Amino acid sequence: MVGTALRLGPRSIVERGLPAGVVLLTTALAAGIAAQGAYYPPGRVLLLTPTLAAAVTPALWRRPPRLLRPLALSCATLATWALVRAVPAESYPVAAGYAATLLSFWLASSLVVHATTAHRIRLAETLIVAGAAVGLTGWAGVAGHLSRFAVPVEGRLWRGASLFTYPNAAAALLAALAVLALATLVARPRSPLLAAAVYLMPTGVGAALSRAGFIALAVGVGVVAWRLGLRTVLGRLAAPLTGAAVAVRI
Repeated sequence: MVGTALRLGPRSIVERGLPAGVVLLTTALAAGIAAQGAYYPPGRVLLLTPTLAAAVTPALWRRPPRLLRPLALSCATLATWALVRAVPAESYPVAAGYAATLLSFWLASSLVVHATTAHRIRLAETLIVAGAAVGLTGWAGVAGHLSRFAVPVEGRLWRGASLFTYPNAAAALLAALAVLALATLVARPRSPLLAAAVYLMPTGVGAALSRAGFIALAVGVGVVAWRLGLRTVLGRLAAPLTGAAVAVRI
């Protein structure tokens, strides 16, 4: 998806209609974020229902491309292991939820691979918007001490969590989507919305105070810089990261 975003600009998005599978995947993403990252069973149902409904997409019944075969094998192996371990422990609901989550992961990956280029771009844009919203609400929760969007720890210290229960989970999502937004910004440097997204997501990682999030973000930025050139990436990052540092400091 990142590679597609790098090669194409906004004029390449000429297909306005979205297939049912992409719409369902977008709906699942929004539901998962809104429902505390789908950590609890009700939220997991909201996430899994539209994703599993995408299984009716005809493209998913094709032979999986070679790129996805290791992923399919890994998901099937882990799901089988969870179901086998559930027998002596009699924890069938937990194992079934775990297997369904792995299935949804496979379906989402397959949908992206089989989607057209324009649809991948639209999906990437949706992910970036969602990441920007998570980053903004996480920072607002810390700045305003809003328990809905932040978690108090060690007295007066607050960590941004946005709609997630766990700050590290929010940081993990933000770090991954920040890399996607940065790669897209390199291809479309004049987009103020992309620049705002690249600013908001590192701000959210900083508000979460997640060391793992900082490391993941640094590694992701390093990979993009390695592929696209250090000078180019630093030029695009200078202003957004400066703003993010000021926002986190405040």
